[in-house]
Amino acid sequence: MFTVTTRHHHAPQRSTPHAPFRSLVSAVVGLLLCGLVISGCTRSQAIVETPAADANEGTVTQPVASSEPVVTAPATVPASDTPTPQPTATAAPTATPLPTTQPLSATVTLAQPHLAQGQTGVIRVAANLPCAVTGHLADRTLRFVPAGEGQHMALVGIHALASAETLPLSVEVTSDDGQSLSLATAVEVVEGDYGEEVIHFDAETSQLLDPAISEPENVLMSEVWETFSPEIRWTDAFQWPVEGVFTSLFGTRRSYDGRISSYHAGLDIDGETGDPVKVAADGVVVLAEPLQVRGNVVVIDHGAGVLTSYFHLDTFDVAEGQAVKAGDVIGTMGATGLVTGSHLHWELHVGGIATSPIEWTEAAPMP
Repeated sequence: MFTVTTRHHHAPQRSTPHAPFRSLVSAVVGLLLCGLVISGCTRSQAIVETPAADANEGTVTQPVASSEPVVTAPATVPASDTPTPQPTATAAPTATPLPTTQPLSATVTLAQPHLAQGQTGVIRVAANLPCAVTGHLADRTLRFVPAGEGQHMALVGIHALASAETLPLSVEVTSDDGQSLSLATAVEVVEGDYGEEVIHFDAETSQLLDPAISEPENVLMSEVWETFSPEIRWTDAFQWPVEGVFTSLFGTRRSYDGRISSYHAGLDIDGETGDPVKVAADGVVVLAEPLQVRGNVVVIDHGAGVLTSYFHLDTFDVAEGQAVKAGDVIGTMGATGLVTGSHLHWELHVGGIATSPIEWTEAAPMP
């Protein structure tokens, strides 16, 4: 409570009873007015105008009196139903590893540990990669044919008069990606079990032995027997072209009138003129014509360097280029050319070398 004392220089007067109360009320009201004035000034300095936030801006700057620091705050963005996309991580690129080259490996095997004179040899090569295969038996080139996945087969004929010796066998394997391998082994050639015979001809027939006549024919036949097609056409053991008695076996050592020593390159089967002659296996006719020494001849290509020949025919009923099936009749038996009587002379060549036909009637090499 405030106490107010009033002094006067005039003569003292008698105060009324309400004078002190009024003075007190005036003092209180004055103090309240003073407080309101002071409070109003303070609030006027604290009130600032806040501009509305721009929805397109990320922050809002609020202006204040120069005596206050400037504060920057993030704007309040109204809630939206559209989800905010989250950033996705981008994988760093990695180097592509180079493919690992698979090493080439291969093996070579022989169907027989040794080969007799006049026998057919079967050489097989197995490789783990697609490849080409070449080879040599001594100085003779081998021709390989596909024989299943990763498998290759080459057939080789051993001459009926070949020396009994060991022949080197070399094989080169080259994969499609450029790798190569060299394989080496050996083939042992042994003597065959062959007999001997002496052949006598009359004077007219003997003239066919004149080299001037026989040599051109031999050259022609050698070229035909070198025919090679990679497709193996036979599907089983070879069939007999005719049924009859063997009058001369393959490989028999021969002397003609004591002048020429040779061997029998085929198998003679007895029969009558006009007997049907059948093809031994599927193939294609590569020769059908009359010759002086061999008479009427038909030669069939069975693929992989294997050919059969039918000599001294009376007639032939096929033409060159014609496809035939095992058992088809290709002609009739006869006595044309250098013969002493009606019969069929049947030959089988492998890689240009005459080999025993009997072997192929028992079991033909299959892929």
